[in-house]
Amino acid sequence: MKTLSTLDQEPRGSDTNCRIQDLDSTRNTLAEYMILFDVDNRPPMLDKDLYDSWKSRMELYMQNREHERMILESVKHGPLISPTIEENGVTRIKKYVELSAAEKIQADCDMKATNIILQGLPADIYSLV
Repeated sequence: MKTLSTLDQEPRGSDTNCRIQDLDSTRNTLAEYMILFDVDNRPPMLDKDLYDSWKSRMELYMQNREHERMILESVKHGPLISPTIEENGVTRIKKYVELSAAEKIQADCDMKATNIILQGLPADIYSLV
């Protein structure tokens, strides 16, 4: 089975421009290219014996996301307390549509942080959550 025959790396400023010159003609779908280059957009899976390594890899994974600081803060300190509003003497939690733009971003980051952590748990640990 053929894989890449050449991978030409050309320095360009501080970046490296990789150019693929010759790919096997049978590999023609995006999924096949992703497998070939070992592309993986899922968070790292927890190995119970290697927690410190997993923690470091999770932090790197989160730093590669949009609003990285807010996601990391949500993981380290927990989600922000839901904003409330008082109507007719009754205090209630604001609905998503009632949140300000900044509050919506924070709510989204809190949800992303929760999802990232849960996706990084093996089934036996996830079932305990």
